[in-house]
Amino acid sequence: MGHTDDPQELAWQVVFDGSCAFCRQSTRLLARKLTGLPVVFVDGHAAGLSAQEFTELRVCTPKGEHLAGFTGLVALAALRGRWPFLWKALLKPPFFNIGNWGYRLVARWRHRLFPARNA
Repeated sequence: MGHTDDPQELAWQVVFDGSCAFCRQSTRLLARKLTGLPVVFVDGHAAGLSAQEFTELRVCTPKGEHLAGFTGLVALAALRGRWPFLWKALLKPPFFNIGNWGYRLVARWRHRLFPARNA
């Protein structure tokens, strides 16, 4: 693979469940926190992923790594460069086990956290 200056290829890509109000709200929060960094948010629902295929946040790094769920969320949080020891610690047991469990619990019930409102 050669050198490229294409901003899309140099950016982190975050695929989220656009059909989920909680996911959209969380993505807006992440976008504000990561302002100025090369991060592109993609609505997985609009991209054609079904609910069965899409059960967690997906992150693709500029290096081509594919991260999902809690690991992807921690990687995004670490982009700001603050508290690097904290982000590394969260990927080690027992913190990873607890964080991953919490992420899966929220992911499982995400559609009920912010129910759609009638306009």
